[in-house]
Amino acid sequence: MATTPEGKVKDQAKLLYKKHGAKYDRATMTGMGQNGRADDLVCRAPDGHFGGVEFKRDNVWKVSDLQRIWLLDTAAKGGSAMVVNLTNLEMLEQWLQRPYTRVVAEFEDNKCVRHWAHVPGHPPFEIKNPTE
Repeated sequence: MATTPEGKVKDQAKLLYKKHGAKYDRATMTGMGQNGRADDLVCRAPDGHFGGVEFKRDNVWKVSDLQRIWLLDTAAKGGSAMVVNLTNLEMLEQWLQRPYTRVVAEFEDNKCVRHWAHVPGHPPFEIKNPTE
């Protein structure tokens, strides 16, 4: 059971991973992991696409410098990179159920301002973040 607002989002994501057969690894809070690493590393079924998911509480979009760098590097290497909070869990579910779709966060400074979805054979389209 979640004890923090961010934990509630993580709990919902875990249910989505199970529902859609995704494999995931969650960062631990022991201080032994890589700085800036996304909260979850996800391998989507059935296409095996890799994604990094950074969770935030409520309607928060701000990430640290290292988190932004990690997510941008993941996207540059062809993976998906998302900032997920209570307002956009549906985006995560849609990504999980749509093979070959890639979702990438866009930042201004350290704030995620929108995501872009890339579907093979179609131009990228904007996924606007819900109003803050």
